[in-house]
Amino acid sequence: MRTLDRLADGTSDAGVVYTAERVVDTRGEDAPSRRVPNASIRAAAETAAIEFLADPVRAQARGWLEREDSWFHPDEADRLRKGDRRDPESWTWTSRKQRKKEGVRVDDAWYPSEHEPQIEAGLWPVEGEWIPLEEADVRHARISTPWLIPAPHVRLESTTSRKTAFEAIAETSHCLTSLERALGVVPPMPLNIVLLRNEEQYDQFAVGAVDGRRPPSHAQALNLIHSAFFAELRTNTDDGKRFRLRGSGIGMWDADYKNGDAFGRHAARLAYALSWIDAIDPSPKAIKSLRTGEPALDYTDTFEAEKRLPMWLRWGVAVYVERYFFDDRIDASDPNAKLWWARDWSLQNLGFEGGRTPLEELFRFDLVPADRSWSRRLMLTAGAAVAFALDGGCEDLEKSHAALIKRLKRGASLTKELRAFEEALFENQADFDAFLGEAALR
Repeated sequence: MRTLDRLADGTSDAGVVYTAERVVDTRGEDAPSRRVPNASIRAAAETAAIEFLADPVRAQARGWLEREDSWFHPDEADRLRKGDRRDPESWTWTSRKQRKKEGVRVDDAWYPSEHEPQIEAGLWPVEGEWIPLEEADVRHARISTPWLIPAPHVRLESTTSRKTAFEAIAETSHCLTSLERALGVVPPMPLNIVLLRNEEQYDQFAVGAVDGRRPPSHAQALNLIHSAFFAELRTNTDDGKRFRLRGSGIGMWDADYKNGDAFGRHAARLAYALSWIDAIDPSPKAIKSLRTGEPALDYTDTFEAEKRLPMWLRWGVAVYVERYFFDDRIDASDPNAKLWWARDWSLQNLGFEGGRTPLEELFRFDLVPADRSWSRRLMLTAGAAVAFALDGGCEDLEKSHAALIKRLKRGASLTKELRAFEEALFENQADFDAFLGEAALR
């Protein structure tokens, strides 16, 4: 109605194409609410993330800076010098300018102190209004007005319910150990990810809005293959002058779909891993070219060519974190505990897709969005290869992996180490197939 009112009173251009998004709650009238967030889930995840990131032994080994009994990534030194401060409990940053003002913080935004009664009443600010959580969930279900929820390790933009967003924060906090183990490098925190509530939004986010007001965020069509992709085209200008990359992992968590929560957790993990990998292996020259406006026809090739890690290994680490992980959240004292359930499930999926691909094809990593089965088979094989290197007990691969991450930490050329890593995988194919079991059949 707001759009119709503006057209009627002459304050809107009738020549502009408007689009509308209808949010539908598919739950039945008698279905219990699944939208009440459990604050303890988020709190436990944030505590675990801080304990990992600020662990003195790990932080010192990373070369992080110690200031006032806390640890900071070297890239955060400029923020400290400017007077910005990080809260020791939530790890959220406050600028020097904001600290001089009186106000209250709601998620990732500040509001005048006069709004404390609304906050205490459980109301949420959306588009200038203070509304109950149920209504806020509906309003935030649009791509244009997502929840913006900060945590120590992730800044989550989400059109899901707030409850689902908290679960995603918890799931991504579980990825930290695996990512540092696989890559040896921890980027500045938090990392940006976007979580969409259904497949329609997920695809729309990749290709852009039909009216052109939201440009495409992704040019490789990998959204057609799996439940997460990296938005290498996503940028914005904060003040009309300053260019900023907002490239991030984009995932889909459809809580209203059958088994949607189960699959959504993996999508959140994959999106987070993709953000991490790009943060430590960026493409600054390609991104800089976006300052001029529309991306060049060869933008994707330029973006990929600038990476130090090959595409198969980047996706291999991401898929490993997504679905080949050791689940230490399960009580190991239970004799029936299946701590490797994710890996077992993934190898079963790989077998269904036809078994692992030959290593020559894996290293070429020619994803074909039009052939989803083949592309998923490549991704699953890449994740399995990383799983074998990290968890398979192969001494040759463990040595080559250690040499690779040593060079990655130093920011040095990886050519020699990557060749050795791939050769070690070639030379130990029999052990790799034994590790995969039936999924090795092809």
